[in-house]
Amino acid sequence: MSKYEDAILEAVATVINMEMAAQKPRMTQGKLAAAIGIHRETLSKYLTGKRDIPMSVFVQIAETLGLTARELMERAESRAR
Repeated sequence: MSKYEDAILEAVATVINMEMAAQKPRMTQGKLAAAIGIHRETLSKYLTGKRDIPMSVFVQIAETLGLTARELMERAESRAR
């Protein structure tokens, strides 16, 4: 994996966690996982970099957090630079 790819994956996880925290009430990993139909443990693996996030799940996460996939990726890219 390249340094850029590592930075993007870490930034995506950071942005997802920030967006979860910004939800009122705060969204937990369990609530987000349930909303998109995956196990909390699977979401945790995505957010810790132990597994890659499939694009379909990435889109669902973004939409559940009130973002488009593009907005989520743009926020991650701006953090990774």
